Amino acid sequence: MLSRAHDAVVNEASSGRENGGVHPVPQELADRVRRPIPEGCSVIPRSLPIVAQGDPSVAAVATLTVNPSKLELTTPTGTWLAGEYRRVESLRSLDVTDAATLTDEQVAAVVARCYGYFQANPHRPAFAALEELLGAVGAGSYYDGTACHLHLVQWATNPVWHGLPPAVREQLVAADADFLRWQLRSSGVRRVLVNGGNALEWLVRAGLVAAFETEEVEYRNAKGNLRTMTLSSAEVDGVRWQGWPTPVEDTLSPDGQAARSEWLRA
Repeated sequence: MLSRAHDAVVNEASSGRENGGVHPVPQELADRVRRPIPEGCSVIPRSLPIVAQGDPSVAAVATLTVNPSKLELTTPTGTWLAGEYRRVESLRSLDVTDAATLTDEQVAAVVARCYGYFQANPHRPAFAALEELLGAVGAGSYYDGTACHLHLVQWATNPVWHGLPPAVREQLVAADADFLRWQLRSSGVRRVLVNGGNALEWLVRAGLVAAFETEEVEYRNAKGNLRTMTLSSAEVDGVRWQGWPTPVEDTLSPDGQAARSEWLRA
């Protein structure tokens, strides 16, 4: 069962048709959904962009990574998720061959599935560590709508980001960065937690953040040896960006996790 966000968007789509076809989804968002898959960029065939996971219009905080996992669309072996297991819409699930031909109602359904992501069939293992971090610092939760997840690039790719040629990564970021910029300006999000050094690097390269201020925080690793972690922050157009070098799902000692959480709370 999808969230109230899904029902609201779809109901608005129906209301729009009854009242002369008023577009229920902001034009920038509809245009992003209808944009064709870029050729030669290893985007999952027949996929649609994952414009958000959770509703940025009501969330106060967003977590951010570079791009979605293919596991939002398929199993590890490549079988498409369907029925109750489907997480997001695709050209396949909508039985459409060209994104440009999506009706207003279909666009609304794509957005609603993204906005209602955490109330349907979220990929819980992928978000468990981030959800734990959000709770530890009192920032919010995906599951009550106070937090959402965004991407610099809204396409899922195969291979994953690290396996893409540099020119392809540049092309994908150049095409999608403006949508993320618009998304933040038109949302309720005022804090973005950036998960990993790769995402921090590409935010700067895309021009969304001119530069991050950095702070060295000491912690002890699992063997008790003293280490330092570089934490990054910036303020842009009323949005506070905070990030760390090691993705939360990767191994970090309990002391390192505590040091990161303390910095985020402060």
